[in-house]
Amino acid sequence: ELGLRRSVGALTRCVHYRNCTEFCSLYLRPDFRRANAGKLLSKVRFAFISQHLDRFPNLAIAQMRGVADDQGQSPFWDWLRDHFIDLDFSQVTQLAGAGSLDFVEDLMPSLPLYTHLVSNPARAVIGQVHPDTRPALAMLKAEGFRHRGMVDLFDAGPTVECRTDSISSVRESALVSAEISTTGNQHLTDTGRPVLVTNTGLEGFRAMVVNTDTHALASGRIELSTKQADALDLSVGASVRALPLGQQAIPAASIHVTDSAEVHYAL
Repeated sequence: ELGLRRSVGALTRCVHYRNCTEFCSLYLRPDFRRANAGKLLSKVRFAFISQHLDRFPNLAIAQMRGVADDQGQSPFWDWLRDHFIDLDFSQVTQLAGAGSLDFVEDLMPSLPLYTHLVSNPARAVIGQVHPDTRPALAMLKAEGFRHRGMVDLFDAGPTVECRTDSISSVRESALVSAEISTTGNQHLTDTGRPVLVTNTGLEGFRAMVVNTDTHALASGRIELSTKQADALDLSVGASVRALPLGQQAIPAASIHVTDSAEVHYAL
């Protein structure tokens, strides 16, 4: 009757993701760190998934690191600690990594937490990523991952998701025939397009980058030298999976996904 209305945000504790394909951090040994090496390794795992898609649940997620200060302390957890769980952030992450989450059920509130009651520093980092994580988030967004409102219980970092078969690199890679010769694609060193090529193995999975002719690739074949074929452990007549490294993809059936407009924040 008073005509008053106010919308407020709320955090609701839930277990939303079950039976998912989860992407975790990539680690490169120091000797192998060079320009774009991390991006290439990420592409390789997408190509592996594309080749063995039946082994992976059709919802992929990645939990992104939330905001923390130079000492590794999370503003969001600092607020939770003051009100609910008197444990340091480092202790909590160690317990979570070991799978010991009983304290969450025992001490965390099951009712929604209204965000306007959360401290300003904690509220400001909900759904935000650590500065060092922004490149990884940008790379996943380019692959089709989106934030649907789920945040981590401990640092409030966003969880992004995508249908596994809709990940750009999964969708855009394709099986092609390998044409193996002594010279292979050597004539394309300066003019060919770089393509990630993998074999179709499981335990013996191998990948490499080669230059190839785009017209040949579009027609379902790729030229490889005997040295490249040996590196990929290929035999004559084998098929390989190819993923162009750039904007243009191998022609393939498109998949349209309609995103839900409803967004929920959850602990």
